[in-house]
Amino acid sequence: MPWTKFNHPQLGEVEIGGWHPKHFAQNPWLSRLQDECERNHAFNLKHAAALPELMVERLDIRTESDGIYTITLDIANRGWLPTNVTTKALQLKVVSDVYARLDGDIEIITGQEKETLGQLDGFMMAREGWYTFGRAGYQRNMRKRVTWTVRKSKPDAMIRILVHSDRAGILQLEETLT
Repeated sequence: MPWTKFNHPQLGEVEIGGWHPKHFAQNPWLSRLQDECERNHAFNLKHAAALPELMVERLDIRTESDGIYTITLDIANRGWLPTNVTTKALQLKVVSDVYARLDGDIEIITGQEKETLGQLDGFMMAREGWYTFGRAGYQRNMRKRVTWTVRKSKPDAMIRILVHSDRAGILQLEETLT
């Protein structure tokens, strides 16, 4: 801010003004602001790309007998970070387990309507195996399989599968049992 003369009631004539906090304490100099914004933007994009991401690796519906089906669902985390993102989230119990829920025009014979999958590791954990020659990261937990046996309650019964993770998103699948 430009220095300006001011007549103070007790001090007399003084000058007031000086640095604007936005330009010296909170942001870089204007000549460096664009570079700083570009680097910050690149960091945020890399950070977002590292987040966990659920994917369906396989959904297999096999007919066992008349009206009886076995449904096999393979879920994986293809993100860099695990589905809990941080160990601290687990310690503080602020993240729920990933789960798969099955419903529709069916009766579940084996399996639960809601199957808890726990947390899924990300590719970050896979690198541990490389660094430690396969010892620490060998038993990765990036995938889970859920299997249900169901009986359809009507012809052309619909099934709905929802896979939920607090931090890796929600997947919804619909299939018809013919």
